[in-house]
Amino acid sequence: MEGDSKPSDALHHARLCTQMPSTAVGISQVVKAADVSMPPCSNTELVEFASASDRQPSRWNLVSSRISRLMQMRSEYATAVEFEIEASKVHWSELDSTNSDEDEENQTDVEVFQKLKEKWGDFFCDYGDGLVMGKKIAEGGQAEIYEASWSSRAIFKLGEQVGGFDVLKVFKEGWALQHLQKQWPEGMLQAGTRRGPIRRACVIDKGVMLNNGRFAFLMKKYWGDLRKLIDIRMQHNHNACAPFTDDETGSIAAQIVEGMAALHKRNIVHRDMKASNILLWVPNEKTFDAVHDPFWCNVADFESSVGLVGTGYWRAPEILRALQTGSIRSHLFDEKSDVYSFAMTYYEILTGCIPFEDLGGRNYGMIIEGRRPELPSYINPLLKALLNRCWHTNPLERPSFGNIGEQLKKIYLN
Repeated sequence: MEGDSKPSDALHHARLCTQMPSTAVGISQVVKAADVSMPPCSNTELVEFASASDRQPSRWNLVSSRISRLMQMRSEYATAVEFEIEASKVHWSELDSTNSDEDEENQTDVEVFQKLKEKWGDFFCDYGDGLVMGKKIAEGGQAEIYEASWSSRAIFKLGEQVGGFDVLKVFKEGWALQHLQKQWPEGMLQAGTRRGPIRRACVIDKGVMLNNGRFAFLMKKYWGDLRKLIDIRMQHNHNACAPFTDDETGSIAAQIVEGMAALHKRNIVHRDMKASNILLWVPNEKTFDAVHDPFWCNVADFESSVGLVGTGYWRAPEILRALQTGSIRSHLFDEKSDVYSFAMTYYEILTGCIPFEDLGGRNYGMIIEGRRPELPSYINPLLKALLNRCWHTNPLERPSFGNIGEQLKKIYLN
């Protein structure tokens, strides 16, 4: 988060702070985080990785062709939002076209919504004209993100309840709520309504039915996602070096690990882990400097994951094999497939590149046979060994997120 003062030097002076309780990585000591403010709901220890905060991001010989294309195409779009949506399409999630129940009795969205309200209480709300859908700010394969605003009448009636939850994740037309609800993973609603928010995960405040008949989740507004930040930093450094310093890389990874461990504890499998599904919390998005200012990471887009089959080459070989043979089944997505996708996400953080961004198409055979991304030669050998375990062909050889957290502690804090 942004502190009272901003660094005026180069990129390597950016500092990133993370919360990591002992349940995630076994860190008990507190390292003072200078000039950094806590997010409003945090009350745990602050830990800042102290490995190499005074080093610039490392240069290496792999240049991202995607970043080069982005640098060339920016002027083709009238607005930043249009450009960001187009840039994001390469990592949009793939939907499961086989997941349907043709024999099921059709119910209207209103009927389904009423039953959800009866079952889950005030998690599902109908705000009527009080909640207004504003301008579109992002889009994915399954939904669009809009700013949300409240009428003066709703603010008077709801008071502080409306504060901080000011974007709508609106599912695209054609999604019947009857089928959409089946995409919500086990534990998601329980976690949101009975057991409190999930640590290091995006907060879903309400499920709402809009006046236009579309269903949406009302959520906290974030600055953007980690992939957006990577793209900005890679363009800023002219595609010449990695987007983050060693300490930033370790801190980002630790926060993701904590969020994923919390999801798995609630029996929630993400199914679509990637940098674009990590949202960034900043204290003031209007003044946030994407090159210098610190931020916090929250795992996102797990709330409707059951209807997805992941994204591109972030997916584990057992998933790709099933897609190749037309035998995709929900049970193939588990904690171990999430670990594999985490390793690909770590590759994004380390290099700024999309996994196999130049491979194209559906060349799954090479991945199934064992091909993996090239890692920078300068990284810690322990980190290289950890990633090799995470993206191992055999799911049984992949570590848990608890174990990954312990390994990150050894790599970045020793």
